[in-house]
Amino acid sequence: MNNALRYADLLRLNAWIRKNGDTWHFHCATRTVQESKLFPVPAYMVLSYLQSFYRYPELLRRLDQTLSAESIGDRLREVSTKGNIINLSCIPQFYLAGRQTLIELGLLRATDALEDLIFVEDFAERLNLSYHRNHAHVLPSDCNLRAQILPERRLQVFEADALGMRRGDRLHTTLKRFMATANQYALLSHCESRLGIWNHGPYRCREHEEMLVRGFADLGEGDLPWLDGIAAKVSHNNLALPMIVADTHFNIVDDWASFEATPAFDHDNVVAVGLYTSDVLSEGEIPVAMDNAATLAEFLEHEGAILGEATRELWQRMAGWNRDQMLDAGVMMYAGVAKDLFHVAGIYAQSDWFTIDPRAQRVKPLLNDEYARDFLAELLGHVSLPAQQGSPYGMNKWADGPGDMWSPVPYAVLAGAPRTTTCGGSRPGSTALVQKQGQWLTTRGKLSLDEYNRAARAFTPALCADRYRFLDDAWLRDHGASAEADRLYQLDQQTSRQLAGRGARVTRAALDHLRAERSAGRDELGETAFLVLHALAVKKSAAAAEVAHLMRLATTEVDAALEVAVADGYAVAAQARYVVSPDGRDRLMTEYRSRFAALRVDTGMNAAYARFEVINRQLLALMTRWQTVEVSGTSLPNDHADTDHDAKIIDALGDLHERANPVLSTFAMRIARLAVYGELLSAAYDRVLDGELDYMSGARVASYHTVWFELHEDLLRLLGREREA
Repeated sequence: MNNALRYADLLRLNAWIRKNGDTWHFHCATRTVQESKLFPVPAYMVLSYLQSFYRYPELLRRLDQTLSAESIGDRLREVSTKGNIINLSCIPQFYLAGRQTLIELGLLRATDALEDLIFVEDFAERLNLSYHRNHAHVLPSDCNLRAQILPERRLQVFEADALGMRRGDRLHTTLKRFMATANQYALLSHCESRLGIWNHGPYRCREHEEMLVRGFADLGEGDLPWLDGIAAKVSHNNLALPMIVADTHFNIVDDWASFEATPAFDHDNVVAVGLYTSDVLSEGEIPVAMDNAATLAEFLEHEGAILGEATRELWQRMAGWNRDQMLDAGVMMYAGVAKDLFHVAGIYAQSDWFTIDPRAQRVKPLLNDEYARDFLAELLGHVSLPAQQGSPYGMNKWADGPGDMWSPVPYAVLAGAPRTTTCGGSRPGSTALVQKQGQWLTTRGKLSLDEYNRAARAFTPALCADRYRFLDDAWLRDHGASAEADRLYQLDQQTSRQLAGRGARVTRAALDHLRAERSAGRDELGETAFLVLHALAVKKSAAAAEVAHLMRLATTEVDAALEVAVADGYAVAAQARYVVSPDGRDRLMTEYRSRFAALRVDTGMNAAYARFEVINRQLLALMTRWQTVEVSGTSLPNDHADTDHDAKIIDALGDLHERANPVLSTFAMRIARLAVYGELLSAAYDRVLDGELDYMSGARVASYHTVWFELHEDLLRLLGREREA
């Protein structure tokens, strides 16, 4: 025990303990119900508190030696991950709940493990102070139950790039359906808890508008071992959705990431939305499918279908678990609220979070459903357990009774009262569940844990580097016209379609003008009109049916769009085929710059394109070998009489096709419609294997070479690149 413990330190500790107790008393009494038809939620909650008590001290000390609580809080504020408002607020609470449980069971005194208590609660307080620094409170409960997390620079981008919608249109309908599906999936994957869902805000936008930022964490294959295989098709591990809502005021966005609004929140009042992904390896938030309303709607439909299927498979998997397995999963889920801090530092170990400490395991026999339910109700709701009681004259913050949720440290320790320092180090744990086997889905692709940790240790986001870390909105008031302020804002703006390069001088009037222009539809072609014109440019010349097939549009839609394109001078018709006119090419160039600014600086997309170009060069060489043969040093057309020669080339195509598939999947994750090329290439390759050799490189059919050429042209246009000579 540190004999230098000061009275002031203990005063601050007890005030922080009291703040946590008051916050949780309010939330537990008014904000939640801890029950499930599937999981023994009260039992796993109690057990998770013990797991937190025994594991957090050693783990957080190890973390503190690598990266400070303040640095971690700063980094987590810049991205959307499991290290969010609800998880960070739970870290001090779960430790205190474990301590209180042991006190009530007679296994601990309020003066025991004092050094552990001081360290864990101090670390958690510093972490929350840093994360919440933009509103200078430690928890939203200190800010009239508002969570003002983000700086102006990020909120400007969210608002400027948000895609408008109207009640009943495709994006509006798709968003509502996606949110319902994602909520259901996140609740189930997190063992019927809200720990995979978060909100913060509200933030003021235009008059009568507020922005609520909502999101989901741990959607894909990653830390949660029960998602291995089931979440293999999920595109992004974390998603953030800034939603602008009209004529709705959010009264509460609390520490537990729930909200209340006046009038009650109604999806019909959402007027604009964005979609972003991020993690501890990304430079801030990365736009997802935000080129326009149609691409976003298409992605949400596609991803919603994936999450819906994953939910069904997860129900089947979990239905086969016994009670012990469900208990373990719930414990891991709850005590794991701190796990993403270790991803930030690059020292994450699966066994730290997905095995149960033997000291917690020993309490399992006590926790039948009835006892766990009643104990939890007394601990968190009624606050009526013996050690929670104080002077009968006392009245606590939320009720007229003498109880306090968490026991303070008696000041008598300063006068020599008996005390102990620690609960002891972590001990090897166990679990009834299958261990993690797969990789981790990140913004840099799927990585092994070693690769993930190495990448995290080597990475410091630009906004968290010393040059920019402390340049906050308060600093901006006196330095908004400086070059340094412009550079700070441009870091957030680099993937913005509307604000890229504008710096720190974006005004409210400018944002209003941008949104008014977009609402009026003057900034870009309609989605079908753009896709039709783009398809003509990709195919060089096409009939309506060919355009419809490539863009997955109805032929009637395409016919109407082509008629308008010809009338506007963007396309020329000849013998039922269409080509893009010079004016149409110019309009497309403008559209590409506007629609795909974010895609063009997407590091994942550009890395995938670099791999594509390597395969492209090899494919072109392969097609040359297919079309010609060398005879006595002279290149002649291949008459395909040498079947062995052709068979070797077809085998080589199979190897290239297999290598191309992950690259094509990366493209489709960014732009969902690009998935059609993978389907067409697979169909062409299958026909080659069946002996239809025209499907290798024939110009009159959808051959492998033709489809590949069109895919390449499509990518060149989206990314603003030139075809290699």
